[in-house]
Amino acid sequence: LEELCVRGIRLNFWGAAGKPYALISSPYLNATVQTRRDQLSAFNDSRGLEFCKAIIEGKVRNQEKVVRYFAKYLKKIDAERFDRVNSVADSLRVQWKKVRTVDAGEIGEKRGVLMGLEGAAGRLYWQAVGEIIKGKTDFIGREHRGATDVVNAMLNYGYGILYGTVWGAVLNA
Repeated sequence: LEELCVRGIRLNFWGAAGKPYALISSPYLNATVQTRRDQLSAFNDSRGLEFCKAIIEGKVRNQEKVVRYFAKYLKKIDAERFDRVNSVADSLRVQWKKVRTVDAGEIGEKRGVLMGLEGAAGRLYWQAVGEIIKGKTDFIGREHRGATDVVNAMLNYGYGILYGTVWGAVLNA
């Protein structure tokens, strides 16, 4: 433990649910202070806005790619469903392109706009997922907490595992 602290390496402890419960951090100041200062400064200038735009654009682009990937299998077996799913993929493309056009001096000016674009894309994505898995299982839409259907329960479990992994990466970075 001492050697980790001397080298400025944090040690994270994770519970069974994938959530952090403890963190040992070094008292030695390395690049952490400057990093935090830069992060706080970026909140009030264009860097924060550009960072948020990049995350949202990437997410929606990936949603479009996933929808198109699974839609290709529908093309041979159900042309009408393929057309519906492909139409949603086209709408997702429109959404991520809109993200690129958002402009402001800092994130606070356009947070609502970006969240609206991301939310609209999320609704489109889950609509497409429902169409893709239609007939295979029941899925009436995305339900985050207290899910009673198999699809949402599996998604929530998977997202819980992903949460722990991502949070660990964030803490380490």
